[in-house]
Formats: sequence, structure tokens, C-alpha cells
Amino acid sequence: MKINNKIITFAILLLCFSCNQSAIQVSDIEFINTDTISYEIVDTDLLIGFPENMLLTDTHLIIQDGEGQDAFFHAVDRNSGLLKFEFGKKGIGPGDMLQINWNPIYDREKGEIQTFDHGGRRLCYYSSDGRFISSKNTLETAGKYGLYIVDFFDIGNYYLACGMNGILDENRFVVFNDSLELIHSFEKYPDIEYHSNSKINKQIETALFNNIFCFKVTPNRQYAVFASYNFGLLEIYKLNGRPDRMVKIKTLLLTKLLKDGSYIRGFEDIYVTDNYVYALHNGKTVEENPYCAKSIKIFDFEGNPVAEHHVGIDMRCLAVDEDEKIIYAVAYSSDDGFFLIRISI
Repeated sequence: MKINNKIITFAILLLCFSCNQSAIQVSDIEFINTDTISYEIVDTDLLIGFPENMLLTDTHLIIQDGEGQDAFFHAVDRNSGLLKFEFGKKGIGPGDMLQINWNPIYDREKGEIQTFDHGGRRLCYYSSDGRFISSKNTLETAGKYGLYIVDFFDIGNYYLACGMNGILDENRFVVFNDSLELIHSFEKYPDIEYHSNSKINKQIETALFNNIFCFKVTPNRQYAVFASYNFGLLEIYKLNGRPDRMVKIKTLLLTKLLKDGSYIRGFEDIYVTDNYVYALHNGKTVEENPYCAKSIKIFDFEGNPVAEHHVGIDMRCLAVDEDEKIIYAVAYSSDDGFFLIRISI
């Protein structure tokens, strides 16, 4: 996983060792239902550089990977494993993108994929066959409200954003209407027990929250899930039909940011269906596990542990088809690099 080492180093230097009794502490999670499952390698002609996300359409597995590629998205046939088309070309053209985040959304009803071009400051829409549809520019809006928008989501008739500066230094989310007018902000940054009951500098905490994270919305738009890589924080929200009515259901802290001065990895990736949260949680130091996650942890939307599948191979990202009872994942080994696998559940 690529991380901003300067942010982490700076965070360590600015730790304030003041007691914080109300801080969120590491949750005691026990998976009663555990098993070991096998996988099969999917032959593909796509050379995977560094996978960042996966989406499933009816016919294709779409892998987000901009490492050494001309495009950010690569559509692989789910049956043959062959690369069929690519989209989100790098550039400044109408359908091009500069730098994207790791939270694309596939709207099955509309057959559209949305992704935020962080570099170009716009939300881009593509059809499921990779055709560019339109974009929504956020540059003027961010300047108007003094915001640095890190990610931006279209959730029905409203837009949800997170980032830094302005009101986002105090509240984690802001909501815009269809005219991109700010109508609501909510959700304070939680106090987290980082190390030895210490709190971290507020400015650094904000940067850590917005550095590397997953924010996924269920296909039925009923729930949203936040998961951080910098510390193993998992938060489940009920959308209640509108993002300005998000209600937090559960907060789980699976691992601290720091332990005895060592960096601990949180969530590599999560995938949400209408029923469950599928998580690749690392939970190890770089020395203990230099690669990814070896098991798939499943939670319901009350935050209860459902099952854990031990796969026995490092996995970077995943996508789940519950109807077909298949999990697709990009695995990694030091000998073979990244490669595609299929798991029957």
C-alpha cells in the first residue's frame, strides 16, 4: 500500500501524551464462524500494476489500476478473464482524468460508474461499457466555501463530500444540493486512542482521516461504510434516503494507529453489498506482514462479526457477487506480483 510517509512521521512527532478517557479504544472482535477456503487463479491478459479498487457489473469485473497504465479502469470479462476495454484515460480531455481516489461507485439501476477526479476537481460519470457521459466540476464550489475536497459522491439528489479546510476541519462530511450549494455539515472527528492513551494533534488527525480511506455506499443506497487504512477504524452509517440524514450505527476500532512506536496497517479494502460488509483488514505491522490481508472478514450492518474466511494468500482488493456466491480478489506474491483469483463461498 502506498502511503504518505511524511504525514505518518509528522503525526508521530506531534503526539500529545495527555490522558483521554473518552477515546475510542480497540474493539474486541471475535469471529465464531471461521473457515479456510481455497481459491483458483483466473488467467487474464491484463498486466496488473497496483490495484486500487474493484467493481462488478453484470458482465465485467472492473479493476481500478493506474500504475504504469494509460487508463485508470480496466474491464475484464468475468468468464474468460480477457481484457475487453479500458476507460478513464489519463489526461486533460473531456473523458480523461488526472488523479482519482479509490472510491468509485457503480449505480446498477442507471448502469453508470462515478468516480472523483481529485486532480481535476470534478466528479466523472461513465457508462458500464466505458463511455464518458458527463462531469460535475467542484473547483468553484470548493473555493466558494474555502474547502479542500478530497472525495465527492453523488447520492441521489444530493452530493456528499469530505476533505479539509473550512468547515471540514471540524466536521467530516458536508452535503451539497444539486446546485452545489452547501446545505449541511455533520459528524465530528472521533477521539481515538492512538498510543498509550494519547491524543493526536487535531490538524494531523484530520490529515490522517483523509489520507487513505474507503467510503462505500450499498447498491440500494441504504447504508454507507467508512474504513481507514491509517488506523483500523470501521464506521457504519444508515443513509435514511438522504446523505444529510446519515445516522451512525456502529463504530469499530480494530487496530490503533501506533503500537509501541510501530505503524499498524488498517483496512486494505472493503466491498459492500445490500447485505454485508466484506473487509480486507491487515492489522499487522510492516515487519509482521509487509504485503496485504490474508483473510476476508464479514460484518452485518449492525457491526456484528458474521464470518471470517482464511484464504491463505495476500489480497489487495476484492469484489463480491452474492448471487453467484463468488468473491473476486487481486492477490499478491513476491514471486508473481499481483494476479487475479476467484473464490467460491
